[in-house]
Amino acid sequence: MAKKKEETLSKELEIDKKKLVEEIKQEIKINLEDEILEIIDTNTKDKLDSMEKRIYKHKNISIRKRNIIILLLLIIIGIETKLLLDDFNINSILPINNNNTIQNNTTEEEKDLDWYIEEYSYLLDMVNTSLDNNNYSYLYDRSYNISNIDNNVKLNMAYLLVDSSNISSSNSVIMVSNKDLEDNYNKIFNDNNYIEENFNYQCLNFIYNENNDSYMAIDIECDINKEIKQEITNIYEEDNNIIIETILGIYNTIDNTLSDVEDNIISDNYNGENIVEYTNELNKYRYTFINDNNNYYFNSIEKIN
Repeated sequence: MAKKKEETLSKELEIDKKKLVEEIKQEIKINLEDEILEIIDTNTKDKLDSMEKRIYKHKNISIRKRNIIILLLLIIIGIETKLLLDDFNINSILPINNNNTIQNNTTEEEKDLDWYIEEYSYLLDMVNTSLDNNNYSYLYDRSYNISNIDNNVKLNMAYLLVDSSNISSSNSVIMVSNKDLEDNYNKIFNDNNYIEENFNYQCLNFIYNENNDSYMAIDIECDINKEIKQEITNIYEEDNNIIIETILGIYNTIDNTLSDVEDNIISDNYNGENIVEYTNELNKYRYTFINDNNNYYFNSIEKIN
């Protein structure tokens, strides 16, 4: 099978956060309540023993009065117990928002570049296109928004996200279902504009087959010798959206050169290392991801230089 893709995106793990948080809450609550009740039980016994000794020192006190005093003492201890348990309310230990997810209490001061990279760098993994030796610069030759990106490129990007287990190869034919492609398209874009049509991936030409609702291509070996090298330089929030700024170059694995998208050679002795040292010579881009109910979708790429 032709090289499908470099590992661009780890499959997201679906986790039942609500169940996990509830289990943690319950475990902590049980432990806390056990400790509190043990303390209360000890204190109650001590108080009752002390009160009993004091009562019996007074030989003349009536049984009725003694019982009233003990009852009042138990009521006071009950109130203290309630207040103590309220102070250890588990919901104040694990704050939960209305969507049953753990709240992120990170302050603005703590949101440095490392924090943003950890939280949002995965978005850039969705914006990848395959390279061949002729059209590698399509997405990077100028600025684009999703309305003027060719549908062939959108389907190419969606194909790169399809899990390899959902791509079959038989009798020299590669096949991927229309549903898998559409599902991954909708992870990237939010334009309700998915169209079933033919597209290219590297040297493979995928043709949509309406009869089995899938895309098929003849499996041939692609001779691709160029790679996109991209590094994040900044991530920040703007109008509730996420902005990612990058530097980008093209690595030729045959002659070990690094060039910009206009084919200007920046280094003629490059071996795939970090491209940050070439920041001033490389092309710079700004990606915008639109926030829609806390889901982020690719909206535009701006070529800065």
